[in-house]
Amino acid sequence: MKPRINIKVQRISDECYRAVSDELDDLIVEGSTVWETLEAARSVVRRRTESGSAAMAG
Repeated sequence: MKPRINIKVQRISDECYRAVSDELDDLIVEGSTVWETLEAARSVVRRRTESGSAAMAG
């Protein structure tokens, strides 16, 4: 089973969104669309879990 991380996407301006997570304090990414922002956040989570450095909440 893959771990799940809650990601919150916030609208910063008309052309900017920010994704953050309570489970990964240093997860902060921005993008110009919701989809782009979520994909960037997923990429960060994927890299961290593959490296084994993520502290996953249970």
